[in-house]
Amino acid sequence: MRATRWISTPASTSTSNMFGLQTTGGRYRRIHPMWPGIVVLLCAWQAHGDPGHYLEPRERELGTHSKLSRSFHVVADEPQGFGLRMEGILVGIEKSDRELLGVSGLSDDPNLNAAPRGFNREMQKRYERRLDDGRRTFISHVVEAQLDADRPIAYIRNRFLYDAYCQSCEDARRPSRPLWAVSGSSPYDRSWNALQRLEQHIAARLAEAAAADAAYSHVIVATMGWNTPQEKAIRNINSIFGNILEAADSRFKPLFIAITWPSSWSVPGVSLKNKADDADEIGYVWANALLNRHLSSLRSESGAESWPEFKLVAIGHSLGARLVTRAAFSGTVLDPPVDLKDGPDLVIGLQGAFSMNRFLAERRQGREGAPYSQYAQLRGPLVLTWSDQDSATPLGNYLSGANYSGAKAGYERASDGCYEHHFSFLAVSESGELLGALVEPGSERTVKMIDASALVKYSVLGTGGGAHSDIYNAYMGRFLMRVIESATQSSNSFAQAPAPMPAPTRSSDRRCR
Repeated sequence: MRATRWISTPASTSTSNMFGLQTTGGRYRRIHPMWPGIVVLLCAWQAHGDPGHYLEPRERELGTHSKLSRSFHVVADEPQGFGLRMEGILVGIEKSDRELLGVSGLSDDPNLNAAPRGFNREMQKRYERRLDDGRRTFISHVVEAQLDADRPIAYIRNRFLYDAYCQSCEDARRPSRPLWAVSGSSPYDRSWNALQRLEQHIAARLAEAAAADAAYSHVIVATMGWNTPQEKAIRNINSIFGNILEAADSRFKPLFIAITWPSSWSVPGVSLKNKADDADEIGYVWANALLNRHLSSLRSESGAESWPEFKLVAIGHSLGARLVTRAAFSGTVLDPPVDLKDGPDLVIGLQGAFSMNRFLAERRQGREGAPYSQYAQLRGPLVLTWSDQDSATPLGNYLSGANYSGAKAGYERASDGCYEHHFSFLAVSESGELLGALVEPGSERTVKMIDASALVKYSVLGTGGGAHSDIYNAYMGRFLMRVIESATQSSNSFAQAPAPMPAPTRSSDRRCR
């Protein structure tokens, strides 16, 4: 006789299971005898079906073993499957518990100033809040992409320079073992030391290129935005770098550096805020050190005995624009501090996901202390694109009044009669030609707001926000190349440049808000 299992259920309920067996008498229902066996089989299948990951032991030590965390170090697992398509360097940044990383308190960090020069009370509060978080970022891998022409078929080969997942291992499973044995008492300390080794490595590349009469003209650092796993970020950066190269002439020889970072979180409702904070943290710390300490130092060492001076360019999209702009204004966070005039020669924010209030010290409703209000002290231009087809994060704009720089709301804030003196207004054509003079000799320094509505106008597969991500095409590459040429050539280049587009007229007969 077949056994029957019973479970209690509220008297008022009447339900059916997948086998069509209903509650009996309004109080009990039968559980089909097959269910326990099915559960056992499913558990056994699950246990047998997951043999573990190759990097899992080290991932668990670093706290990067979740499925989401793994999506930000796919290069560490498959170095020949993912990487730059042109010669360059990839810096992979991840996030974990500060205890696992060995991050000390801000006041005890020898690399950062606890009270940066020039920070007002609100800026200081936000800085401390970001860096006192229970989870912090670190550099987990640095990978160099180089053309291997010594094989029967030449190809771009990825070589680990630094790898937190394989510090001193002899790992034949992967074709590349890390070139550097980076010292340090913790993953956090080794991250700083890896940046120092990277500076030395780039110095050797600069010298080698100069000796071969093929000196680098530019060093270009790029990063992507929200919800962009490493595989996708590398693909997007390859598109940007490749399209810039397609638009360039033979005099342009850049060294490309890509930054990937943990830009997604598994809690949808607060993911954007959380990742915006992470972008700021990386801007304060790793991107700041890379741009303002190491690469700017190499630029200052240029000369007849080393290498020709190169131009330093930073490009970011969406939250990546937030990251690179935060870095550009954070030189005094470093110990020793770096002045704004010693930072990048050009900063480009494509469809930026940060508040226009960051520029506006006089805006009483701004809640961030206007950390970008010293834009006139930057070494070179700050260029921001916006499009009326960019509909990303409208709720954030509505709730916070942030008026993100990449959206029409950002343009409307900038062109307000109260604030328009901070900005110059230009445009780009559908084919990527810059309309207006980016740099005017002798003119007052302003933030360059570029109306890209004619160029950034289509949705992109697998993305949201309207045309927010319409930046991976040849016309955008042409635009970026035009901006780089205009901003990094000598001032004599602009003698015949067309006049900038006039700022739109706005009524200013009211109090600024």
